[in-house]
Amino acid sequence: MTQSLISRLTSATLGALAATACLALPALSAPMDEADPALDQTVKADEPVSTDPTVISRGHVDIGPRVIDGTWQILARDDSAATPLWRTLDSVAIHVSDESMMAVPDTDDYAFLEGAQGQRAWVIPQTQQVDVPWVGWNTQDSAALKRMGTGATMTVERVEGPGRMWLFLQDGTFGAPRVLADSGANSADGSAGSTPAGEVWMEANTHVHANWVFSEPGVYLVHLRVAADDGAGNASSDATAQAVMRVAVGSLIRTTPSVLCPQLQILPILRMLPTSLEQANKLATILHPLPNRHRPVFPHRTSRL
Repeated sequence: MTQSLISRLTSATLGALAATACLALPALSAPMDEADPALDQTVKADEPVSTDPTVISRGHVDIGPRVIDGTWQILARDDSAATPLWRTLDSVAIHVSDESMMAVPDTDDYAFLEGAQGQRAWVIPQTQQVDVPWVGWNTQDSAALKRMGTGATMTVERVEGPGRMWLFLQDGTFGAPRVLADSGANSADGSAGSTPAGEVWMEANTHVHANWVFSEPGVYLVHLRVAADDGAGNASSDATAQAVMRVAVGSLIRTTPSVLCPQLQILPILRMLPTSLEQANKLATILHPLPNRHRPVFPHRTSRL
């Protein structure tokens, strides 16, 4: 039997623990379900920071603010190994292989996935799956919490890549998808002053995961800005940072951090990405993803998902 969309994509719950809360854009708040134990975690103040070039192709990763040497920064907390550590975003690439592919349903609930409906797409799901990175966000660093009021806003300023990217939440088993970001909201050239792809409100001391969907294989540069609320509803001047999250979509990067493909090392590629996305996607065109061998997980159904 085909595995249901809900079992792959939805978090059964987003509860109100101290370190685990339902996330919503302020204008789209929804009732909370019971707490999801998979989101319960403790972030220690002394967790190390790494700048070693790394490809993460599976396991748990959170994007979030951390204060390092007095400076508010956006880092990736890598919990894919036994000991969690934080990585600078310019040293890490998230690899989303063909293991993540799902068939997108052609139903009204998913009409926002314009152009992807009826097709197969690459998905980082809201619930953790084997052989797929599990990417979320947290606001649990103790030093960062001291600079927040009620939370922080993560703005997806723009997305550069060969296709379209969406970020959405689905609350509970029968909740309708709630779109948090859509790269199609940007102007065609992603120029300054264009509409952001989306804004995500992150309550203080919370940990949340959502669904990331990519329509085409290749390299995506997700431009992020995280700004803390100063307690009066304004962005805090000493708690604002920008960074770029790199996502390699398709079976282009091996699971070892030193190899992008049999001929290319990851370090030169990481250095190339910020200024040469066109070259990176030419590489994606040459190195076609592996043939689709995986079962569809977005089911085509006539009833409501």
